[in-house]
Amino acid sequence: MIELKNRAFYINGKPLFIYSGEVHYFRIEPQNWLKVIRLAKEAGLNTIASYIPWRFHELNEGIFDFAGKTHPRRNLKKWLNLLFDEEMYFIPRIGPVSNGEMKNEGLPAWLLEKYKETCLIMESGEAIHHQGTPSYKNPKFLELTEKWYDKLLTEIAPYQIQYNGNIILVQLCNEIAMVNWLAKAPDFSPFVTSLYQNFLQNKYKTIENLNKLYKTNYTNFKEIRQPSVKISDNILPEHWDRAEFYREYYAEYFKTLKSFVTKRGITVPVISNIPQFYDFDVRGRGIYATLTTTMFDRFVKKVKDVVFGGAYQMRRLDYENYHDISMASSVIKMICGKNPVLCAELQTGIMYDRPKLYPKDVELNLKQSTSQGLNGLNCYMFAGGTNTEDIGQFGSYHEWQAPISSNLEKRPHFEVLKNFGKLIKAIGEEITLTQKEISCCLGFYTPYYKTEYMDGKVIKEIDFKRQQYFFDGIARLLEINNYSFEFVDIEKHDISDSNLPLWVYSDTFMDLKTQKKLLYFVENGGILSILPLLPVVDLYNRKCDFLIKTLGLQSSTVESRLIYTPIGDIFVDTFKVLVFEPNKKDEILATTMDKSVCGFIRRFGKGKILVLGFPLNDKFNIIRDYFKFIAKKIGMQKKINVHPELLSATIRKGPDGSFIFAGNFHDMKIKGYIEYKNIRIPQKGDIEFKERSLFVIPFNLKITKAVRLIYAFGELSEKKLDKNKIVLKFEPIDKTNFEAKLIINKKIRYFSNYEISIRRQETEDRSQEEKAQRMKN
Repeated sequence: MIELKNRAFYINGKPLFIYSGEVHYFRIEPQNWLKVIRLAKEAGLNTIASYIPWRFHELNEGIFDFAGKTHPRRNLKKWLNLLFDEEMYFIPRIGPVSNGEMKNEGLPAWLLEKYKETCLIMESGEAIHHQGTPSYKNPKFLELTEKWYDKLLTEIAPYQIQYNGNIILVQLCNEIAMVNWLAKAPDFSPFVTSLYQNFLQNKYKTIENLNKLYKTNYTNFKEIRQPSVKISDNILPEHWDRAEFYREYYAEYFKTLKSFVTKRGITVPVISNIPQFYDFDVRGRGIYATLTTTMFDRFVKKVKDVVFGGAYQMRRLDYENYHDISMASSVIKMICGKNPVLCAELQTGIMYDRPKLYPKDVELNLKQSTSQGLNGLNCYMFAGGTNTEDIGQFGSYHEWQAPISSNLEKRPHFEVLKNFGKLIKAIGEEITLTQKEISCCLGFYTPYYKTEYMDGKVIKEIDFKRQQYFFDGIARLLEINNYSFEFVDIEKHDISDSNLPLWVYSDTFMDLKTQKKLLYFVENGGILSILPLLPVVDLYNRKCDFLIKTLGLQSSTVESRLIYTPIGDIFVDTFKVLVFEPNKKDEILATTMDKSVCGFIRRFGKGKILVLGFPLNDKFNIIRDYFKFIAKKIGMQKKINVHPELLSATIRKGPDGSFIFAGNFHDMKIKGYIEYKNIRIPQKGDIEFKERSLFVIPFNLKITKAVRLIYAFGELSEKKLDKNKIVLKFEPIDKTNFEAKLIINKKIRYFSNYEISIRRQETEDRSQEEKAQRMKN
């Protein structure tokens, strides 16, 4: 059986790090299925995932093929049996929507042609059925989806792990609302509008209550229509309400799907895959991950065993965008409760053949994602293939730059997957029981990210500020300065008992309750840093300056592009700077050109608050230095130190040891060392970190009761424990300088070989000697 505990997966009582690869059986000839599965095993994968496309198996309404009668690739039974026989876990991704570069997003052609009411309606009144975007809760769409599940789940339910099968998770509808988000297309169909009206009635109870807030004259709720996506000036109450409605709508849809599969015998946990990354030329960026993930924040309340899966498509991964993975992972962990998190689509291929995907990109993505506390990775894609005529949106070609090509040849990054597979085999159980160790919390205010169905000048300004000043501002500066963080939802979560510093990106609007929570946090001993603006109105544009007033802040704005600080002048990305009247006890940290105070630390109650009236981002190195300066001023403590600071380091800490993810995201070699728990690694000299490299260094890792690995200058690639000896093999960071420090029966020993062999008799003899000595004493 499978269990979800403490953000980890347990299979039959043992922790499992899910190392999976996406293999589309419907894009590969059946005679090659076994070969691909065995290549996956060779790469060290323990799981395979695949869409099971509705479009592929129900060619005509009510006529299903799971036995390969109409095409050999439709022999789902054969595919399932091969996976079972080869002892590979399986994650079926059962739709109804699959996406996956399929026509109509994997929905049957007959569905969209025959039942046009199942298609989403745009604001213009036109359906966008040619993109296969459904009206998710349309009764007819749900009726037909349930029939699809009814037939499909009869085939796959017996293969679940509780029946001694190999299915450990099931993914429902892929990337819900992905097309809606990209097109800024809420569903204006009459049925969804009626649900929206019901939502408003449940919230406001009477039309008079709504009219008072909306400043309207509706006579009943049935008169109300969804607001336009275009916003001319301020965000109105109806826009916030629609954002809330769709979060509830998508969660209810997912709950309905879960009820369908539960009725049909599916008891393993279910996955919801979240669209997160967006292609920006050579690099993919996760700057929308914070927005899209908030669209799923009601799911756990509706379906307790939901496992969220991110989608990390970095294209090129280096110093410029490696913090995107931290952001994408942290925002999912913020909404997942205590459930584990995985990456459902980790880029080991790219849909197009440009930009070129290199082994370094894949290696960094695998390790950086793992460093953030994920306990599952699905390599998307693992194998290329070809499309049949009725499937491929882009024709028959579907190589995806996958590690295994359509003709079963290995591409260079196959070796990267294989090496990572060795690492997971050696440390998978131990790393699953660890959590990311953090220096601070990054306050997340969800309303700043409820703009997916809003457009206009005011929204573009909000979008620009949160990208530049939060995502590539505060968050990036924390990351590149090696202050590890996790998100905390300051609107919904209790922050009163946190003993970690809290950084908050703030705009000019924030509700009163959240402002009070922030003040209470400081008053009771918390350390709060807030920038670049302070709230003066609530979400409905009503005056709400509680935080400013209670702190005794008198503010105004001045024009100043240069800010003067104790470490030098810095250029900031704004024309207007917030300035304040300081108290005598305030510690001044920044002034404008006319000497007005725009940055300071103020004591309040038992705590203190750092206020900056200007944004910070990583455009100049001096801004990075200034960030370090102010972090030190408020007493921030790093969990690990690296020298030089161009290196990066993250810790996953657990009961039986920790793992240091030490890396160099730059395109140049860097020599340096690490300090953790008062231990210098290495003790003398430096390690040379190759360009764009990341290593998983074991620290204080329990091997047996008598043997503990304190550290090694490399990754543990193999661990053998038998009756006669213990064998540890390492992949060194720097082959000219390798050392491993172990404690064997309380005695420190150093090794300089990549392969360490310890006789069991040696550890047992020493244990007997100690026992005899204790008895003598």
